[in-house]
Amino acid sequence: MPATAHFANPQKGIISGTNPPQYDALSADTTLVTVGIGGNDVGLVGLATSCVNLLPVGASCKAANTAGGVDKYATRIDAFATTYGTVIEQIRQRAPRAKIVMVGYPTGIKGGGCWPVVPVLPQDADYIQANIDRLNARMAEQSAAHGASYVDIRTPSIGHDACQPIGVKWIEGLIPSVVNNSFAPLHPNAAGLAAVVPSIRKVL
Repeated sequence: MPATAHFANPQKGIISGTNPPQYDALSADTTLVTVGIGGNDVGLVGLATSCVNLLPVGASCKAANTAGGVDKYATRIDAFATTYGTVIEQIRQRAPRAKIVMVGYPTGIKGGGCWPVVPVLPQDADYIQANIDRLNARMAEQSAAHGASYVDIRTPSIGHDACQPIGVKWIEGLIPSVVNNSFAPLHPNAAGLAAVVPSIRKVL
């Protein structure tokens, strides 16, 4: 999956081939750049999969990741935050006329979760969402600090999380719905991608 490293470096295709660095698409004529990234850099999908409990009991991934009073994912997200500022400045160097729009992450899972639809314990569902929210907050802060616009997707996606039925949810669960033609767990489906557009338009 794309990560910030692929802005400056080639990315192997999912099936075959190699895509050029994403920065290569920018030029002095570029007028708009939208960026939605960071979750793969900090390992949010890996966090979610590590939280899977096929029975409604068992070890809590929140407990494991906050042992000793240190929240591993919060620390990782905060350390990553300045990368957003670097990305914004790198885009601005290559496309000085462009409006830069940083697109946040949607609501992934409702409060308390929805075991067994998404098979994670309630406290772990809240822990996963808290880290998504933390990443959004760091993105918004860096956007403001570096003169980019930030688009809040978290709010309009409430009620469209992975716990919802097909036709309502905008993000896939740990077992994606083939009906939605999405095979990427915990990523937006077609409806979710389309739903982002109105929020982006509001800032343009």
